[in-house]
Amino acid sequence: YVFENVFKGDKSKYDPVKRAEEICGFQTSRISNGNMAEQFNRVLNGEIRIESKPSLNTAEDREAYIWNFLKQNLTDKNGKPISDMHLAAIMGNMYVETGGSFDPANAEDDKGWAGSHNIGYISEYDSRDDIGWGLLQWTYSSRKEGLLEFAIDKENVGDMNVQLNYILYELKEDPYLNKLYNSFLSTNDINNATNYFCDEIERAGVEHYDRRQAAAKEIYQRYAGDVSNGKKKK
Repeated sequence: YVFENVFKGDKSKYDPVKRAEEICGFQTSRISNGNMAEQFNRVLNGEIRIESKPSLNTAEDREAYIWNFLKQNLTDKNGKPISDMHLAAIMGNMYVETGGSFDPANAEDDKGWAGSHNIGYISEYDSRDDIGWGLLQWTYSSRKEGLLEFAIDKENVGDMNVQLNYILYELKEDPYLNKLYNSFLSTNDINNATNYFCDEIERAGVEHYDRRQAAAKEIYQRYAGDVSNGKKKK
């Protein structure tokens, strides 16, 4: 499969494992589900974007990376980039859910996982345990199971790029969430947009609307400019 579909049958130039890792940006030995052909096909088709891991050592680094990633990849139903106001509303929710860390390896604090970096939870990851996980603190079993299926292997449920691409998948490909996402994009006030994303798309257990709105406005000001009137730029 790899020679026929990745290397186009040319066996003379490449070591297959080395070249596969160069193309896909991950070690093939980490694919643990036994279906290498399916996973390579998903990468080649753009369903999973596995990129070289950036240096994301601080919350500021992660925030900027997420903003730029979603800015480049998140679009409306017509394929146009979403507004900075809507992007800030999403990230304001993300800020509160991760305690300001924007750490994809963040497990729900009140379920016994202290701090923002809980890499140890990956080995205990269970879609049915009601523990919020990751950038959006996915909690519902169907959405946590979806993340697990979307990841190449279980270890990847804590990977930044995997989670960001899963967010794109949920918002643009899942029929139910896509309908809500389109309604979210019809809001024209940053407070309403932030609240709508919290209630309808994220479905947060604890709202903290004031904190989410404040974070959204701060993020907007950092990346897009003045949001004193809380309105979407024309």
